[in-house]
Amino acid sequence: LSFRTGFNKHSLGTKKKPMVPKECLLKPVRKEGMRVVAYVGTFDPVHEGHVEAARKCLDAGAEEVVFVPKAGGWKCPCLERGQRLELLCRRVGSEEGMNVLTVDVNEYMPKNGEPWTLRALLEKIKAVYHASDIGELCGTDVLSTYPPSQHPDYFFGQTLYIATRPPHPYILTPNAISIGTTRDISSTLLREAIRNHAPPQTLIDLGLHKSLISHITDKSYYKHDTA
Repeated sequence: LSFRTGFNKHSLGTKKKPMVPKECLLKPVRKEGMRVVAYVGTFDPVHEGHVEAARKCLDAGAEEVVFVPKAGGWKCPCLERGQRLELLCRRVGSEEGMNVLTVDVNEYMPKNGEPWTLRALLEKIKAVYHASDIGELCGTDVLSTYPPSQHPDYFFGQTLYIATRPPHPYILTPNAISIGTTRDISSTLLREAIRNHAPPQTLIDLGLHKSLISHITDKSYYKHDTA
């Protein structure tokens, strides 16, 4: 994977940081003024539960869902970010209404001693798209980890698309849209099956798309996963 690294200067807070360039999207922006949703996660690996959630988000009124793979987070990923990014691009590249941010978002966040925030990330993505609205797609399992003061609902009233994942309930606010319950897929079980050389149909049944199986096998991904 490759992309250009040119940028325009953009001020955020007291430190100047580069604007995320449009070239850092897997696919070109189709049009300006879209309702865009950021799907932030580790995607370790991307599976059909992720894709299903993105499709439901589009059905709920979003015009594009952009996948944003993080370097880390509340879950410690087994694959390097670049490896997970490669799998994401292979899986999502042909899906209508879905895109991938191919740069490490931490490179574009303020370096003033504060960690990058969801607010800053969404503002950057909104600027890339010249979007009319920017929201976030999030599961109730992830929402349960947020401290109340950092809950996404409090960020400028930006739309929050909620995927219900039992047993984690969520009370909808005026800025939240429920996309319903998505397929319950365990990334841990999927990685374990890959490590144990499960047959392709087993991996498909566990939620891995068939287009990724040979690539994961050839690269020996998750061979030494101990999660």
